[in-house]
Amino acid sequence: MMAPRSEHAAWARVSPDHDARLQSASGEHPAIATVLALEDFERFVFVLSVLERYSDQDCSILLSCSREDVRAARIRALQQISEIDHKNGESKDDSTISFQAVSQGR
Repeated sequence: MMAPRSEHAAWARVSPDHDARLQSASGEHPAIATVLALEDFERFVFVLSVLERYSDQDCSILLSCSREDVRAARIRALQQISEIDHKNGESKDDSTISFQAVSQGR
């Protein structure tokens, strides 16, 4: 069972399988690949708070961390997603549409 913790999140650290996760899903589902490229804690926070629209309070309870940890992780996740999209040359409109499709289960 995965138990993400904020103290394990590291903005500067890149996991060794980062590129493998991104490349395995990038061709078919670039939005999903971008989310998979996030560190575990940032990914959980992003999915819960952005895609599922849980409150910071609910996220903090579910993830056993502070609301500040949730806010900081969401900011890191959004920054990383922006950097990945910029690196891949996707326009803002394309990535927004992709994430809307992911959040609606398409």
